[in-house]
Amino acid sequence: MNYKLGLYLPILLLVGCGSESEENIAPTLKETVSIETPSKTAYPVYSFHTSEAGSITLTGSCNSETTTATAGENQIIFKNLDDATYSDCKLTVTDVTGLESEVLYISEFSVTATHPENSNLVKLNAEGTPIPVQNKNWEDLGSVENSQQWSCVMDIDEGNIWEVKTKTRDLRDAGWTYQNNTAINTPQDFDPTSNDASDPGQCPASQHHEDGIYCDTQQYIADVNDTTLCGKSDWALPTLPELKTLLICTYTVDCDLDNLPINTSYFPNTFAGDYWSSTSEGDFSAFIVGFNKGAGDTQENHKDSIWSARLLNRLP
Repeated sequence: MNYKLGLYLPILLLVGCGSESEENIAPTLKETVSIETPSKTAYPVYSFHTSEAGSITLTGSCNSETTTATAGENQIIFKNLDDATYSDCKLTVTDVTGLESEVLYISEFSVTATHPENSNLVKLNAEGTPIPVQNKNWEDLGSVENSQQWSCVMDIDEGNIWEVKTKTRDLRDAGWTYQNNTAINTPQDFDPTSNDASDPGQCPASQHHEDGIYCDTQQYIADVNDTTLCGKSDWALPTLPELKTLLICTYTVDCDLDNLPINTSYFPNTFAGDYWSSTSEGDFSAFIVGFNKGAGDTQENHKDSIWSARLLNRLP
């Protein structure tokens, strides 16, 4: 018996040593998508792969609010970069055991933010991940993979994510209209359908021509939450101040009569019309914002009126 134990003991020791050495391997990093240069945004997106999860350390002229990485593909957004060439940015990942990876040298890139007032906006795919190339235009026949379509826009400065409308007659089509039953301070017993003369609006459910189908913001929010659009399930109707952050002009200041008062480079498919806010004016009225050509105005309207809706998600 002792002879057999002596025979297998070296093998057991070798196995133990092998396991210990595997635990002492630091993360390995690889650049997967470099930053397109010149970048047209001060918030460019960088992609890399790590073999282990851990904490991110950035050195050099680049900075980001992303401080952790998961095993596999990762994307980080560099923040508020000035117009310049960046050749000294480096990245490491330290795993839970304290082992630090070798330095990943980020490929040199330059920033030329031709529209600095909009450089805080980041286009996201349906999972909530920044699309690789941020300065491409929307193409109706394009693809998400080619950065020609996106589902949401993140406003880093305001701390919000906005839905992007479609024009494919799906849930988020820009042409749908709703009554507003989710505005702040709306009485619990408020029923916009109680007015027999009210317009039921248009939405996917109403297209079935069923009697009694009304399109309202409460159901729209619930439906979008069910899809976990851009990885979120707590979408909401924006307040009036939040909605007005999308305006690039107002009715009385600099609104071009030939263009919509919103940045259509980030918010394509925008319906030229009025959009609901969640800010009430009394029990039965709420504020709307005009996104018609040359508009950018604000007014109140009864909650059983029908207008467009664009949802937002408030970041933690």
